[in-house]
Amino acid sequence: MAHALTLGQEPTTVASLPFANARSYDQTSDVVWRTAQDIVSEWGLTSSAQDDASQVLISEWKPFGDFDESPFFQSLPSLVMGDAELVPLEFQLHLFVSPFVEPARVHVGSIIKTQDGQTEYMHHSVGFIGAEFFRELERRLGDTGEGIPATAIHETVPCPAESVTSAGTEDLNLENVQRLADFEVFLPLLRSGVLVMLDATIAFDGSVTASRAISVNSSEFDNDDVFGRAAQNVVSLWRYRPAQQAGCPVSVGATVALGFGVDQSGPWFYSQTFPHGEVEPTPQAPATVYELSASGVQSPRLLRDTKPQYTQEAMSELIEGDVWLEAVVLPDGTVGDTRITESLDMKYGLDVAALMAAKQWRFEPGTLDGEPVPVRVPIVIEFNLR
Repeated sequence: MAHALTLGQEPTTVASLPFANARSYDQTSDVVWRTAQDIVSEWGLTSSAQDDASQVLISEWKPFGDFDESPFFQSLPSLVMGDAELVPLEFQLHLFVSPFVEPARVHVGSIIKTQDGQTEYMHHSVGFIGAEFFRELERRLGDTGEGIPATAIHETVPCPAESVTSAGTEDLNLENVQRLADFEVFLPLLRSGVLVMLDATIAFDGSVTASRAISVNSSEFDNDDVFGRAAQNVVSLWRYRPAQQAGCPVSVGATVALGFGVDQSGPWFYSQTFPHGEVEPTPQAPATVYELSASGVQSPRLLRDTKPQYTQEAMSELIEGDVWLEAVVLPDGTVGDTRITESLDMKYGLDVAALMAAKQWRFEPGTLDGEPVPVRVPIVIEFNLR
């Protein structure tokens, strides 16, 4: 079976807006979680990963053919990509009933495999899976629920402190999700690795509501956008323990790093999440970024650098060398979008450590005709064990 390099391209029926596959209900998360589990059982789905305390469930792959004699999915929609009509093969359900806010907020994600001739594709959160699940859930609850608008992430959540977990910002169930991440579809095509950095929003219920690729580093393919979209799709299915402020959950921005590939020891996967404060509306990217070579541009001047943190894994592997970066120094002297131009280590986290260190550097901004402007500059981060 051929694997397509178009993983992440979506058929025309995909609902891809934030919260498109999420609804809120008047009942408690515990009641809704138990009801949702009953539906999973009646659909004949076997759990591949489940955490009852966090109310997360990820199913094994389920062939659509298994529903031929059941009341579910009697009529599959036509999935189209370009001029090709795709045949749905099987799906995986990702269910999350957030226990961190009340009343219940339910997120239903999915991955669907389709086929066109000998080529197999994957699609994330195609609308009809969630629609079927919510239809059955609402029939059993006697509650039609409400859609969750994207603007809801900025709302204040009423929450008595005693009803909220005391944990801070930390990952929730990411290990389970990582083992099921569909980057494996690329592994036969890769001879080394890919590193993707995302700017993500983690909502106060623990779901990932938005993301954008800010850096993709791959030496093997020209179309890095493919890997950026694939990373966004996978991370959209991740679930977190939300950050808190004064005992209540809050939405936060975060940088998510994902590395994946193949080496002499086999397939590998790396990820880390770096929360960076309560989320605010995403600022507009600079309309123009100036190169150092541009006429009249004065170079930014470094005021303060930050040394990178060696990872234990990289130290054990005795990895040394330089990571070369390209960064945009913004008019206020902070560092904006940053990307790797020469990699040292994707697998054990040194590339990511370099990126995160560079984001902490501060400059006297570059200028044009005496006015501060965004300027792209090279940065070299050195890793030396001596």
